[in-house]
Amino acid sequence: MEESRPPSVVDRYFQKRYKTDVQGNPGEDQLILTHSNRICVICIAQSHPIICEKKIISKINFQGDGWSRLENTVTGKNKRGAQWLERMAPLCCVTCTDGSVFTLCCCVKGQLVEINTNLETRPSLLTEKSSSNGYLAVILPGLKHFNREVERLKSEEEYRKVLEYRSNKSAFQNLETPQPCGINITSLPLDAVVPEQRVTEQNKCDLQGKQEDNDETMLRDGSLCHNIKKASEVNSL
Repeated sequence: MEESRPPSVVDRYFQKRYKTDVQGNPGEDQLILTHSNRICVICIAQSHPIICEKKIISKINFQGDGWSRLENTVTGKNKRGAQWLERMAPLCCVTCTDGSVFTLCCCVKGQLVEINTNLETRPSLLTEKSSSNGYLAVILPGLKHFNREVERLKSEEEYRKVLEYRSNKSAFQNLETPQPCGINITSLPLDAVVPEQRVTEQNKCDLQGKQEDNDETMLRDGSLCHNIKKASEVNSL
């Protein structure tokens, strides 16, 4: 019998929480590992396009227009000098070889304790070891705000439901539109159309004349009046 694998360090000491569709971008999900000491390790989720589409990362940049996480300096137990970041504050920009660029965010409000500068020289860690050596940053929410920040994130069960919904939605959208059965008469040559289906103006006049003759005959012999009278008597019963 095959022995079960022991739980990893992440499974033993951290709780997995998720932020889906970060900044309103479908599928751009991030993983947040929360610890009882309020430490939050920010990672990329397996459902993120960078991982699930097997993109190759060419560069990870921890600074952009008006912001730089490389300038973060933390000292002492009180984390002096740490940058205070909002939930959607950018941590880094990831550029892939196909030209796509993704911004990975903080996802929780708190102090920036550290960033993983190893990603600058080894960007492949982000996809190869996304929840361990490929983490993005460590955030420390305020003591009074930790529970509130965690509650804003999705649990593993809620995250799985999101993935299931996406899968079902994608499968529905990919259903092929049924093609109409039978022969499309517009695609046939003109001489293939059944002659009886071609109603000329002369035929219309002939049909109209026959219908007028029938109406006059029915009025003349009283059959139409008889039928109308009979129907009225039935409705009055």
